[in-house]
Amino acid sequence: MNFKSLSFATALLFLTTIGWAQQDVQYTQFMHNKLAFNPAYAGSSGVPCMNVLHRSQWNGFEGAPVSQSIGFQMPLFKERVGFGISIVHDQLGPTNSWNASMIYSYHVDFGKSKLGIGVQGSMRNYRVNWDETEATHLGDGTIPTSPSGSKFLPNFGAGLYLHSPRYYVGLSVPHFLKSQLSLVDNQFELSDINREELHGFLMAGMVFDLNSNLKLKPAALVKYAKNSPLDFDLHASLIFFDKLWLGATYRGGGDLFNSAGESIDAVLQLQLSESIRLGLAYDFTLTKIRDYTSGSYEIMLDYCFHYQGKRLTNPRFF
Repeated sequence: MNFKSLSFATALLFLTTIGWAQQDVQYTQFMHNKLAFNPAYAGSSGVPCMNVLHRSQWNGFEGAPVSQSIGFQMPLFKERVGFGISIVHDQLGPTNSWNASMIYSYHVDFGKSKLGIGVQGSMRNYRVNWDETEATHLGDGTIPTSPSGSKFLPNFGAGLYLHSPRYYVGLSVPHFLKSQLSLVDNQFELSDINREELHGFLMAGMVFDLNSNLKLKPAALVKYAKNSPLDFDLHASLIFFDKLWLGATYRGGGDLFNSAGESIDAVLQLQLSESIRLGLAYDFTLTKIRDYTSGSYEIMLDYCFHYQGKRLTNPRFF
């Protein structure tokens, strides 16, 4: 099936993303990819950690979102300071975006809890491949004749992250500037429909001991963007023998004509060693897009380095 023949579907997908839903990348395994949402998380693990994640959304739907993220964070100066780097790649139809962030956080002790205060500076390269588009009207002069166009968009963000061995609560805004995404010189160049909107994220999670070999770990992520319905993910995992994590997520939102939500997701994670965690997730789509897709999937690898003479909390719940 040729992508150019799906101009209407691509336009619908684009408007869904820009006008009615989150512009930022979403992750089913958000509870283990917090650096992509909140700069205050950097350094909270107590040791250097790296996270790699791949997400394919709406598998089988040509031009659907495909995303990857790489995050590294570590504590410094007796765990008072955190440093991090986050790189996110997102492809949607003819658009391609790379976002790199440098992250700093400062952590304050409150008894058994710590409060992280984080800031980040980022640079985004946004590209549109015009040769993958097709005008609905011949001779439409608003589409450039060049094969592609791109621009660099600087931004900055901030967050708070309160955590202990048993819970966490975070609030963040990854980018404050409303950058203009338009790459064409016409009357729509300064339109709000082409702007990045401010996104706010509220996250929380806890862990409960059900018995000596079984734990319950609920988590939630609430997502806000202007001109979008309030979106949220509600998750719960059962942890067996501190090695096997079985969980499910309900993602709200969806489309304007479906109140059942966006998806129901299955999550499997394996603590392969003291340092390595492997995560898999599969989303069962609830919206009308389910007629054209077999669902969405994620794969994640989390690796934490050892300090000599220091042990990791096994497993690291947060």
